[in-house]
Amino acid sequence: MFERLGHFTVRHAKAALAVYIAIVIACGGIGWQAFANLKAEGYDDPGSDSAKVTQLIHENFDGATVAKIFIKVPHNVDADGALAAQLVTKIKDEPGVTYVDAYWRAKSSTMVDPTKKIGLVTVVSQDSNVDRTALAARIAKKYSGKQGALTVQVVQTPNDIFGASDPAVVLAVRTPHGIEQDRTLAEALLGKLSKVPGVASLQSYWSIPASVVSQMDQSPQVAESLWTVPTSVLRSTDRMSGMVLVNARSDNVSATDLAHTIETKFGGQGKDGLKVYVGGRGAVDHALTSRTKHDITLAETITIPLLMLMLLYAFGSVVAAGLPFIVAAGAVAGSFAALWGVSQVTSISVFATNLVTGFGLGLGIDYALLMVNRFRECLKRGDDIETAIVTTVKTAGRTVFVSGLTVALTLGGLVVFPQYFMKSFAYGGMIVVTLAVASTLIALPAVMALAGERVNKFKVLPGDLAPSDEGVWKRVSLFVMRRAVPVFLVTFIGLAALASPAFTANFGQIDDRSLPATDTAATAQEYIRNNFDSQANSPIDILIPNFDCASTTGGGSIPTMANYVVYALGTQSQPNLELKKHITQVSSMAQRYVRNSAAGSQFKGPAGGNYCTPMPGYYNPYTKWARISILTDVPARDAVSSQIISWLRDNPGKPQGAIVGGASAIYQDQQDAITKHMPFLLGWLALTTLLVLFLFTGSIILPLKAVVMNALSLGATLGVLTLIFGHHYASWLVGGFTGTGVLDSNTLVLVGVVAFGLSMDYEVFLLARIKEEHDRGADTDTAVSLGLQRSGRIITTAALLLAVVFAAFLFSSITSIKLLGFGVAFAILVDATIVRGLLVPSFMKLAGRWNWWAPKPLAKFQRRFGLSEAPLEWTGKK
Repeated sequence: MFERLGHFTVRHAKAALAVYIAIVIACGGIGWQAFANLKAEGYDDPGSDSAKVTQLIHENFDGATVAKIFIKVPHNVDADGALAAQLVTKIKDEPGVTYVDAYWRAKSSTMVDPTKKIGLVTVVSQDSNVDRTALAARIAKKYSGKQGALTVQVVQTPNDIFGASDPAVVLAVRTPHGIEQDRTLAEALLGKLSKVPGVASLQSYWSIPASVVSQMDQSPQVAESLWTVPTSVLRSTDRMSGMVLVNARSDNVSATDLAHTIETKFGGQGKDGLKVYVGGRGAVDHALTSRTKHDITLAETITIPLLMLMLLYAFGSVVAAGLPFIVAAGAVAGSFAALWGVSQVTSISVFATNLVTGFGLGLGIDYALLMVNRFRECLKRGDDIETAIVTTVKTAGRTVFVSGLTVALTLGGLVVFPQYFMKSFAYGGMIVVTLAVASTLIALPAVMALAGERVNKFKVLPGDLAPSDEGVWKRVSLFVMRRAVPVFLVTFIGLAALASPAFTANFGQIDDRSLPATDTAATAQEYIRNNFDSQANSPIDILIPNFDCASTTGGGSIPTMANYVVYALGTQSQPNLELKKHITQVSSMAQRYVRNSAAGSQFKGPAGGNYCTPMPGYYNPYTKWARISILTDVPARDAVSSQIISWLRDNPGKPQGAIVGGASAIYQDQQDAITKHMPFLLGWLALTTLLVLFLFTGSIILPLKAVVMNALSLGATLGVLTLIFGHHYASWLVGGFTGTGVLDSNTLVLVGVVAFGLSMDYEVFLLARIKEEHDRGADTDTAVSLGLQRSGRIITTAALLLAVVFAAFLFSSITSIKLLGFGVAFAILVDATIVRGLLVPSFMKLAGRWNWWAPKPLAKFQRRFGLSEAPLEWTGKK
């Protein structure tokens, strides 16, 4: 196949090149449209409990109590129930009303006055497109006063918002004089915020009237039970700042875009004296995305001029140095066009573009070096142009094909993860590698055929540019093989020692502290952490299905909602007191627990054993979903938050069917998804490596050696990353960052897969030349020394070029980008030098003839279906 392809490209070089250029231009025209479809999120596991909770909250609890209606009956709420029910039905049928909850449905003691003459009705709107203020005003105008024998009083509460467990944006508003003294200024700000396109609802300290706030201070448990958002968690400890939770509309409004809009319009010190800190999920994600794009652009600005100079040195001539860009153009343009197509049917992360451009250029360099070197070898031996091209495609082209297959399968392993962030790298990686191989096997031979001897034109290095069979790598290999045992042991033990710190690594998810401390989003998050007792922006939500609040028998294994909340909190006789002390508030339909409140910290259920209350944010009477919301004083991504989530989920008293969600659970599920699917990824990497290398070499030993050595190299990389980013040793090597002791799991997976793929790239390069000499009849020493001499310069040069590209990420201000850059650069340099230069030749010397061993049935299978070919005979002119 490769021989026929070589002849075809030579004989139709101009046509092949013309078609290739046309395809690249067409793909470029399509590919630029992909950026509009790419997304900055994608870290969540869509099949997790936390994802289900988010969806269920949206379906059952996203909304607001727009009005509280007190209906006074002539005799008794029970005796006059039918009369009141008629009015409740009319209110329920008002346009914009989702549902109503009333004493006459729930018979709750908290929804009736002591004389049993006044019953409470709560009016709920769950449609974010409804003007809730206008709806509340319309209901007040229509129903206030006398309604036949009934007397109706309507209290408009359009800002009593409930719903989203993970608000898109979180604001901390610092007042010049105090949160009550400057209430008017704050309410004016809220009015402006509510008009920002994309804002569905606001929850804030100032959403509750001042008269109610004073009642709450006197009797918080009683007063706060009537309001969805308590003041105690939305005001700072010094009462100078209030928190505002901003929920985005559900019509595909991006949290990052909304955060950017709010930061632009309201962030910082205002003329009215209010200072607005803009934080939360959307602000952090926007900062991470924008800084990542800026830092990658900076890295490219720094590396491209340096890369051009290094390419001139690596290829030795101006013409040859331009060949990698021919491969990269087809790979990158084609990949963007393909990603545009994929983005029509599934979500694609914007960060996949970084992999596409990096691998497109990196593999373009690797494959062009391999092809040009072999082409020069052929020309030096006296082959004519066609023979040289055919031989190059037949040998180096086959190596490129096997290498690309290995790298594509490696990156494809990321598809096992449920997060589309990971899947995007799998799609982008497989596409760009496939197209890089296709460009190398079609366009590159066509260009070399047209250029011929002119591939060496405009030389920048003196002497013959063709590779020599004598040189430093041959001397290194012979030196190593003469001392195979000590070199192997010292190198193996040294890499194992570097890997040992990995056993102390603390894996987790990045948070705002991955940003520089001066970033506005990071500053806002730090201000919220330091000034508010509770993390109101990241509650833990527990949803319980089929809960019948009237009978208090729903929820499965426990009789009441209140009992479960008490159980979740723990008592002095129960364990996990360290976890309990971090819980600041628990809210449910039953009542609220507020730590250190004026009413004390003991949770109490409602009187009369009835658990139906006017808190629609915690119970949907029509779908029977009940909700418990828990606030803590630790950030959502803190280790303590993860422990609390695990404790709640593993709690033997958990009601049947109950699921735990919220921001803390989302991050825990992200981590669990990586942990759960990591064995599949590792198994896939090992299996595909063993299979492809066996089909290529016919050996069982060499693929096993490759897996073990790559694992050792990656282990050493992880150990060094743990020392620098986990334990903060020698952090000056990567520049300044905020140390949290946590290594980002998503980034580490990418480091591992990218480094493993590139390592296999170099493994195939080396084994191809060694096997070629072995198949000609050379002994182990000769095959290894010549193979390393002919491929060593290509491997180290390619690795150095790629290391420079990734090392430029150290200029990034984001910790995870620094980790990615340093991790990949370190891994490929270790692999290209220590592993390929020391471990491989020493091992192959010790293994001797066993290097090529395989059981007879497998050997027969490989001879029939393998990727190798008969020993190459040089037929060109001498």
